[in-house]
Amino acid sequence: MSYTIEYDKKIFKMPEGTLIPEGFGKMEHTLIQDNFFIFTKSGCNNIDPRPKRWHLTAFGWNYEVISSICERAGWTESGSLQLPSGKITPEAYLKIYRKELKTASLFSLKSLQQATGIYGGYYYLNDKHNCSPEWVNKSIDKIKDWFEYYGEYNGYYRYDIRFSTLNHFRAFLHFQHIVNKMGGYIDVQSYMNK
Repeated sequence: MSYTIEYDKKIFKMPEGTLIPEGFGKMEHTLIQDNFFIFTKSGCNNIDPRPKRWHLTAFGWNYEVISSICERAGWTESGSLQLPSGKITPEAYLKIYRKELKTASLFSLKSLQQATGIYGGYYYLNDKHNCSPEWVNKSIDKIKDWFEYYGEYNGYYRYDIRFSTLNHFRAFLHFQHIVNKMGGYIDVQSYMNK
């Protein structure tokens, strides 16, 4: 049976009170709660050599990221998610993350790159957007303002973004709902991926 091995994790937070500049349909505002970003390094057990890639696993307020962590904890029950040391119970998995959330490092692009090597992200957009509602096509046009077209692969169009500024990272987070709506997928790029 194949399963995912979670090799590492890095959790960052933007603390309550952080001033967020205007953009992406929002006015300038101050965060009313801590915002968290959870990155995990994982890979499949039945590929040789085993891949180890960083992923943005969850982001949002505490209750939003806990929801994602609980879902992943459920995967440990079936054995489809394990640690390098082997199987773990859902309760133990959740306990690890609760502790890590309390001691999360402050988020910055520099701290993200130093800890994970992540320097950018990409979207794969399904080609069915040609028959999508007009709002999807308008959103894709906005994605093209931020992302660079990389090429086509199996009916998907890839768009890359380099996290040169915090606004680039915000753009990566902001447009994810379009990718999900279109059946595409999302990932991050890291110098440390093997």
